[in-house]
Amino acid sequence: MEKHKNITIFENKRRIKLLKEFRELIFSYFFKEGKNQKIRQDINKYIPIINDIIIASGIDTSIILYHPPITGRPPVIVNYLDILFSKEYKIDVYGVIDLINKSLGVYERNKKRSILNTINPFFWIIMILENILEYFFGFIGRAGFNQKKFEESYLAKIIKLIFYLIPFLVALITLWEKISLYLRR
Repeated sequence: MEKHKNITIFENKRRIKLLKEFRELIFSYFFKEGKNQKIRQDINKYIPIINDIIIASGIDTSIILYHPPITGRPPVIVNYLDILFSKEYKIDVYGVIDLINKSLGVYERNKKRSILNTINPFFWIIMILENILEYFFGFIGRAGFNQKKFEESYLAKIIKLIFYLIPFLVALITLWEKISLYLRR
């Protein structure tokens, strides 16, 4: 999932909508309608995508849980949303609501940037080039090579550099043409 800074206004709005819907389900289940099984199922369906959305906003959903020292069990790193209904780990629902609200704040502040991304042609060029690179490296992996090792090699870094220089060079050429047309007048 793309980070919040690299999305269009449409994706930004979709994420805000999903976060608000999820927050409403949490309120309905824990505070309004009681322990309704249908709402609980809906919450569980939302958890994977909401987790990805929150992480993409730069907010960590992991917490460290400490067991009583007498048990001798080591601390455990768990995903806050995954243990929402856990009987073993009693978590504070307000912590989940805080995560959602923090993430909503990030996406609300990101509206202007996402609008600029949507209308910026270079954003789209970079997105297309990133997808081409992703498919290329995926093809290398499917062909039987170690994809991760190849992506970390110097050859792959040079390929990435060339692909990322293309939009920069296109912008320079376009700018040069505009300046030369202006100077000829």
